[in-house]
Amino acid sequence: MSWRRRPVLSILVLVARSAAAQESPPTAPEASPPAAQESPAGAPQGSPPAARESPAGVPQQAPPVAAQEPPTGAPEDAPPTTTPQNRLMYETRDVARLNPKGLQIELIGSYRRRLSDSDALLWRDTFVDVGAILGVTPAFGKAGAVVRVRPLAVLELGAQYEWLTYFGTFGFFQSFPSAAGDFSDPELARRSKDDKLSYKTSGTQLTLSGLLQAKLGKIAVRNNARFYRFDMKTHSDDPAFYDMIIDLLVPNHGWAMTNDLDVVYMSDTGLTAGIRYTASRALYRGAADRKTDAGAATHRAGPLAAYTFFDEPGGRFNKPSVFVASAWWLAHPYRAGKVSSQAFPCLVLGFAAQGDLL
Repeated sequence: MSWRRRPVLSILVLVARSAAAQESPPTAPEASPPAAQESPAGAPQGSPPAARESPAGVPQQAPPVAAQEPPTGAPEDAPPTTTPQNRLMYETRDVARLNPKGLQIELIGSYRRRLSDSDALLWRDTFVDVGAILGVTPAFGKAGAVVRVRPLAVLELGAQYEWLTYFGTFGFFQSFPSAAGDFSDPELARRSKDDKLSYKTSGTQLTLSGLLQAKLGKIAVRNNARFYRFDMKTHSDDPAFYDMIIDLLVPNHGWAMTNDLDVVYMSDTGLTAGIRYTASRALYRGAADRKTDAGAATHRAGPLAAYTFFDEPGGRFNKPSVFVASAWWLAHPYRAGKVSSQAFPCLVLGFAAQGDLL
């Protein structure tokens, strides 16, 4: 996904999960070229279908932190740039988050093949991408595979499958006998002292994502939706566990979702700024779980900004970007005033870069 000028890597779903991010941890994808008269929607490239910001997600490759991703792009009048037919590339994202707290480092290596030679806005920079992903946080490590397809400049689809290993540190894996359990910060801290309630474990996570984006002049809109399937080994076959990226009790052997909607202004100097709205929900199925619906969703919104220092296509180190986001909790079982003050936002800070290896 390459605009004709400096793109700004997007910030996080949290992307990925961690003691640190989204929500879906913020991600730092490239932006795809604008399509004329397209309905607004937005999304980052390069972010693994995953991450998790949003839910508390590091923002867009995130989730998440979370779980959160800053838009990128370039003016519509920029001349077309020819990208290689085949690319071997890497992407890296480092994200820190507060309320909830987390920290994550993520690396993706992939092979990307261009799908079209057309310079038409709708077909420019279309591709199929297959790669591997590695990530580490103070609480867990992960490894997996990722597939991304951009059939049109305004649409990107992705799938990511990861193996997760929790180290048993910082009390960051806790399972519950009911989806109605208390997962406020004070209760999680209390439970973390009990090895039977907070423990080492492993499992898998599947993430499916869909990104829509469009640009008119210097204004870009994008929407990034992610669906997560969890299959973890829990004590006593507990049916729910706390996911720090989405910041909710999620169903084991079940699904949850996050959605990031961004509206941003993209300058000619590498600076992108705007607002992001993030919604997250744990998707419970049984009738007994319906009473937890009020506590199974969160909403937050606030400003985001990102700056790309330079964009030199084909370089081994390219598009180094920093991003920051602040989102106030509009609805949350504990962070919207019940336990924590609603005046204290979810804060995300990150760095992203990419490059061509061949």
